[in-house]
Amino acid sequence: MKRRQPDYSRQPERLQSYLDCLTRIVGHADRVVPLENYTKGLLLPLERKSVEPMAARLAAPDCNPPGTLPAQMSPLPA
Repeated sequence: MKRRQPDYSRQPERLQSYLDCLTRIVGHADRVVPLENYTKGLLLPLERKSVEPMAARLAAPDCNPPGTLPAQMSPLPA
């Protein structure tokens, strides 16, 4: 029997739908971005799934839309 190839074209939409459900549960708006970043970090192809390697990868320039700051950078002036 020939095995059917999975359809990965809808993965971004499915992930965002899942994250939307999770963020409704956490309740507070300040928890939405950290929850989304942590969840996406768990899906990254990293050897270590601790917070530091995930944050470093999510803060990489190619992971941030133009005009946005990496996750660990403070928007407040020093």
